[in-house]
Amino acid sequence: MAENKKISEPLPEHVPLEVIVRMSTEKLKEYIKQMALENPLIDMKEQDFPVSQMQERKRKIEWLNQVDDSNRVYSQLEKDYIKNKDDWDVIPQNEKEDLSTYVKSQISPARLGEDTYHIVVYMIESLDSRGYLQESLEHIAEQFSVDMKEVQRCLTILQGLEPAGIGARDLKECLKLQLKRCKKDDPIARQIVSDYLDMVGNNEEDEIAAQMKCSKEEMEQYVQLIKSLNPKPGNGFASREHLAYLVPDLTVVKLEGYYEILVNEYLYPEISINEYYKNMMEQDCGPEVKQYLQGKLRQIQDLMDGIAKRNQLLIKIMNEIIKRQEVFFFTGKRLKRLRKTQLAQEMGIDLPIMVQAVRGKYIQCTWGIYPMAYFFAKDRK
Repeated sequence: MAENKKISEPLPEHVPLEVIVRMSTEKLKEYIKQMALENPLIDMKEQDFPVSQMQERKRKIEWLNQVDDSNRVYSQLEKDYIKNKDDWDVIPQNEKEDLSTYVKSQISPARLGEDTYHIVVYMIESLDSRGYLQESLEHIAEQFSVDMKEVQRCLTILQGLEPAGIGARDLKECLKLQLKRCKKDDPIARQIVSDYLDMVGNNEEDEIAAQMKCSKEEMEQYVQLIKSLNPKPGNGFASREHLAYLVPDLTVVKLEGYYEILVNEYLYPEISINEYYKNMMEQDCGPEVKQYLQGKLRQIQDLMDGIAKRNQLLIKIMNEIIKRQEVFFFTGKRLKRLRKTQLAQEMGIDLPIMVQAVRGKYIQCTWGIYPMAYFFAKDRK
């Protein structure tokens, strides 16, 4: 088992905050276990994971059932998880991706009519992990014995759903759909997407500006807008099989009038200082032994301090994300991606720390599990 493996090099006596911040919950769990192998002053308490996981989920359901009605969706997801879970946490291979479930939740036969509804559902089930439609419109028309005009109408319905860009057939169409959704669908932006997308990727703004006869400043604004779009709108969602093993670092719960952010601390071992060695330091144990024990004590204190600061920082960043994405967390729609550089500056955090804090972290909210990076646009290099 991984926790019994010995590390190749000793861990440093001092644990920098940057090291702790960049760790996901699973990495932090491994790191604590590695340190416990080396440091005799660490007492590590850990419950049996499968039991504690199920107990925590059940406890969370009980809590959510007592609070705001807006958590019903989240609570039901938890109940479904427990109902379908076996001893090995196996999810049937034919389970649909959460992307499909999320998009289908936005339509109904009553609104669209039975025939249209079934065509749109078929399209949704044909989406790939990026959120792109893989099935040709001609094949869909054959499948349902309808003309191309009706299939095109159904595609328009699909492409009007969230997330923006869903149902595109290729990257260019995906970006154009998002431009249209954010009401910045002017001819210049569309032409850049149509004809100069490769040059955008290579940061050749000057050349594009020259060919389109635009000023450099104007072109930089268009390129920045295009780079802020999401080329893979389905990437914020994961399959249920993946979600069964994915451990969110934070849980966002809506209460009456505010959001509660919970750090999933129960997923890594609780650490404390061994009383035997602590007492030994207070006695006459010799200078070398005392120096060794003091070094190991500082290592534990640094680790505990680093974990506390890591969790405080994650909560602080998540609070700011929620403030700026309140509509999304309330409705699951209208995500407006942020920029790490701007948010770091506004929060007074060094950009490298912000990048490390967000990377590899996941949050769970009413609408599903998302990487924290999903809420940010890619910053220009």
